[in-house]
Amino acid sequence: MTANATYSRRPLWVTFALFQGILAPIIFALTAIVGGLMRPDYSHVFQAISELTEAGAADKTYLDPPLLIMEFLTILFGIGFFWAVRRLNWQLKTSAVLLVVIGVGGAFFYRYPMDPMGAEMTPDGKMHLVIVSLSALAAILSVLLAARGWMAAASGRAMARLSYTVLAIMLFTGFGSVFVAVGEWPGIGIWQRVNTGAFSVWQITTAISLLRLSKMQALR
Repeated sequence: MTANATYSRRPLWVTFALFQGILAPIIFALTAIVGGLMRPDYSHVFQAISELTEAGAADKTYLDPPLLIMEFLTILFGIGFFWAVRRLNWQLKTSAVLLVVIGVGGAFFYRYPMDPMGAEMTPDGKMHLVIVSLSALAAILSVLLAARGWMAAASGRAMARLSYTVLAIMLFTGFGSVFVAVGEWPGIGIWQRVNTGAFSVWQITTAISLLRLSKMQALR
C-alpha cells in the first residue's frame, strides 16, 4: 500500500482536525489584537503577550475563553497531524505529539496566570514561567523534528526548508527575548510576537501541506 493511497482515504474527522492548525493561530492573533484594543495603555511592542491575561487583569475573563479554545484546537491539530503522518517517520510523529503537549500545557495558563510586572512572584506566577519555558522548548523541538522528518519525505523538501527557516527565527528571537527580559530592556513584546508569529506561520503552512497530501506525490 502506498502512502498516497493511505492519504486518499483520509477520514472526515482528520480533515476537520487538520483545519484547526489554520484556525488556532488565527484565534490566537485575533485575541491578542482585541486584548490590546481593550487596554488603551497596552503596547504590543513593549509588553509581553501574557500580560493581557495576567493575574488581576480586568479583561482576563473575556480573553481566557478564546485562548482555551485555541489550545483545544491545537490539540486537535496535533492528533490530525499524527494520523496523517502515522505511516511515515518517527520525527514527524513526534512533532505531532509535541503539538498536543503544547496544547495541553497551554490550557494550564488559565489556572496559572502571569504575575503583574514588578509584583512579588507568586507560586502561580512561577508555575506560569515553567509552563512558558516547557512550551517554548516543545515548540522548538516540534519544528526541528518536523524539518528533519520532511527532509526524509519525497515531497517534503519545501516544508523542510520552511521549517528550518522558522526554527532559526524562533531560536534567535527566543534567546533575544530572554536577554531583553533579564536585562529589563524595552521591546519584549516585539521579540515575542516575531517568535510566536513564526511558529504560527509554520503551523498554518504545515496544516495546509497535510491537507494537500492526498494530491501530492506519494511520500516514502
